[in-house]
Amino acid sequence: MADLETCLRAWPRVLARTPEHSLERAFALRIEEQRRRPGWEPGTRQLEFMRDLVAEYAPDAVLFWGAR
Repeated sequence: MADLETCLRAWPRVLARTPEHSLERAFALRIEEQRRRPGWEPGTRQLEFMRDLVAEYAPDAVLFWGAR
């Protein structure tokens, strides 16, 4: 299971690999907006979904940076 830091590092890959007109893409874009806010942290369900998207669309990033 990826931690938040790993998810955020992998996020550009998630954005690049999610289908263009999908709910996953809309969620990924919203997280990309929110993460730029100072002090932002995802809620429990957001982080769960982020982990799911990273596992599906950027598993190579988790292997590279490692899950903690």
